[in-house]
Amino acid sequence: MLKYSCRKILFKEVTFINSIINNLNLEDKDIESIESISTTNNEDFYITLKRKNHICPNCGCLTDSIKDYKIRKLNIKIFIKFHTTVYYRTRRYICKACGNSFVENNPFGNKKQRIPNATILMALEKLKPYTSTFASVAKELDISATSVMEIFDKHVQIERKKLTSIMCWDEFYFNRHSKYKYAFIIMDFQKKYIIDILESRRTIMLDEYFYSIPDDERNQVNYIITDLYDNYRTIAHIYFPKAFVCCDPFHVTKLVNDNLNSLRKRIMNKYIIVSIIILPISVI
Repeated sequence: MLKYSCRKILFKEVTFINSIINNLNLEDKDIESIESISTTNNEDFYITLKRKNHICPNCGCLTDSIKDYKIRKLNIKIFIKFHTTVYYRTRRYICKACGNSFVENNPFGNKKQRIPNATILMALEKLKPYTSTFASVAKELDISATSVMEIFDKHVQIERKKLTSIMCWDEFYFNRHSKYKYAFIIMDFQKKYIIDILESRRTIMLDEYFYSIPDDERNQVNYIITDLYDNYRTIAHIYFPKAFVCCDPFHVTKLVNDNLNSLRKRIMNKYIIVSIIILPISVI
């Protein structure tokens, strides 16, 4: 039988506790107690799992001797309209045979994992509607938008679309904290949709990516539109020998303007500018 806190439990708190159990994918048999502590703007819950025999990871002996407890905050949003914080009383066991201490088995992920598995599943579920955004899901679950993006990148694998006859290649600034600052994007020129995105524009990654695409599919590409980045032209000539490589007008115009401006400055620097200072004549 699941035990609650010693004080009187309100109906609202029972509803909260049942929701916590369901959201954490727990059963009554797994829980020793759930204590509720109310504050002015928040409702805190402390979960303690049932004491069980555990196998020592060091020597393999069976033990149920408790060393101590540590409080761990679970970064999980159970309710959208209510401010609730869930804490897990982490039980640590000690092996009497070898003296090794270890944390009990639990469904909340390891200590290094910042976001519990339940929150990850909720985030993935809320990202399914096409109207969902990283920011909206982050606000609902009370986590950062960056965390939602990391969850999406790690757990969602989107199938690559087929290469089209006319493609656009470009890069965009991704994130200053990411491993690669510039990501590579492929778009269909005619229908204006994204074919694929790679985490970096580096040659070695582009080489591995296009090498994995069958020759028949690559040979159907007729035009590739890029900027003036040398690596793009090199990759295009290697893997798309039948395609024409074109530079977009913006970068061509920019190149002409930059060179013209450079020439103007070089010519101007050949001449010595003599400053004429006119002193005012004082009238007596």
